[in-house]
Amino acid sequence: LISDPQQMDSIPLGEELGVVHLIELENSDHPLKVTIKDEMGIIMENTGNNLTFLISGTNQSTWVEITSVEFSAPNAYRVLVHSNSGDDYLELHDLWGGGYIHEDDSEGDRIFFTVGASVNMQLEWNLSENVEIVGYRTHTGSGEVVELNFTNEQTLTIQTPEATSRFDEYEFNIWVRTNGSTGTWEIKRTVMNQGDSACAHDCPRFLDPTGFPVEALTLANQSLVIEGHLDQNDTADVYAIHIPEASWSIHRLIASSDSEDVKMQIQYWNNSGEQLSLIDVEDGKGTIGINVTGGYHLIRLEQDSMEQTTPYLITLQSINLTTEEDLPLSEIEFIDRWKEFTPFYIGIGILMLLPMGYVVWSLRSTRIASEVQIHERKRLVRLRKRLTQLVLEDASDQDISSALEMLEQVHWRAIEAEMGSAALSHHTESVTLKVWRIDGDSLIVGIHVEDIKWELAALRFEAIEGPSWNITQVTPKALFDGDEIFLDTLEAGATRFIQLCLEGDAELLDLHLSGLVDGKPLAAVPAKALLMENNS
Repeated sequence: LISDPQQMDSIPLGEELGVVHLIELENSDHPLKVTIKDEMGIIMENTGNNLTFLISGTNQSTWVEITSVEFSAPNAYRVLVHSNSGDDYLELHDLWGGGYIHEDDSEGDRIFFTVGASVNMQLEWNLSENVEIVGYRTHTGSGEVVELNFTNEQTLTIQTPEATSRFDEYEFNIWVRTNGSTGTWEIKRTVMNQGDSACAHDCPRFLDPTGFPVEALTLANQSLVIEGHLDQNDTADVYAIHIPEASWSIHRLIASSDSEDVKMQIQYWNNSGEQLSLIDVEDGKGTIGINVTGGYHLIRLEQDSMEQTTPYLITLQSINLTTEEDLPLSEIEFIDRWKEFTPFYIGIGILMLLPMGYVVWSLRSTRIASEVQIHERKRLVRLRKRLTQLVLEDASDQDISSALEMLEQVHWRAIEAEMGSAALSHHTESVTLKVWRIDGDSLIVGIHVEDIKWELAALRFEAIEGPSWNITQVTPKALFDGDEIFLDTLEAGATRFIQLCLEGDAELLDLHLSGLVDGKPLAAVPAKALLMENNS
């Protein structure tokens, strides 16, 4: 309160070096004169009812003087003084943050924060005069640095790259600096899309099997709950799951979803070989399950709606189904004494070799059955049913290609024994050719090469006594022209499966497989033609 024309109020600011002072005069009854001084003289001075001053402190004593301009009555006023020296760096969250820059601070203030992959966010900022802003994004894994493009618009939309790992993170470092003057700044970060609970922000849509051990979530005999979101830019999430049991143990892996707008897929992977390989898949909504062994497996979630954002809550559970029959024999039950029986083994070996020729001859008709394991037959039956269903339902090329690739991994003799009677078969010393009709004009062609590879191989479908056949679709994708498909090289011992659709009216169809075998032209033509009925 200024109650006397000669009255002068003084407010000390101290003499600490590096401090920034913000002085605000608020709503005085009459205009006041505010002067800021140090030992060298006047630093700033102004007159008014509402005034703001921003100054940098020095190592000299500094103070504020307040006097009347024209005294006519007691003058009430309010002065706010904020002195700051501790905002050299700030970790930014989804709120406004701000600070002051001293005129002698050449480095400025640093703002930093870390977010995950596939983050869509917006930065907003307000800067006083002579304050500039620069920033960089750094991938914490690879160290790759990208400069941020700040403009005069005072807003910047940022999209971090798509996730390749659930641990992908990006560190943002932003600096605000002045050119020898005192400044103020404020900045806000707003994340505009929602993330997944098991990942730094968004989970990847694809995982290479070599990354399963690092990416996997551990699932023992308990439940694991995962929350996440899918949207138009993030249509799939993939989770690697590790069941910490032996590869011979049997478990029921169950996935339950609270959303009917999310499709789930459990992928059963073989963990007993040198490399992980896909064995079987189970698709569905709501609740699905599949029997798996201990080790690494995969859960894939896909958006199945037109909504912009689809939240999901997935509950995973593993139930141990291992029985005593599944347990391997313990090594401690055996004593290694084979050396004591060496003479006996030699004698038995000689006796066993004598009738071997007869045994091999008598069992030649059952050789196929001995080579095909029980689990391989079951797998083949599942593949046959799945492939037929995919073709009849007009599934995507990717799904049909995946089923054909899995069929190619099955032993060829097992395929001949279990796939059912082929509509057309042809067998020579160098190649076996079989054709199965699925429905109408849809065919599956199986080619198995024996000891010598075929180069520049091509498969032709020739009409007999009628208009020529035209190929309309080939899965997996291959180069075709009219009635001919180009197969390139068929390696020795390899098996190739092709699903195709034909268009034509001829009743009979001849197949011609041609190529170079050991550098010489060779053709394989079945002795009889394929009868085509009810074709459009």
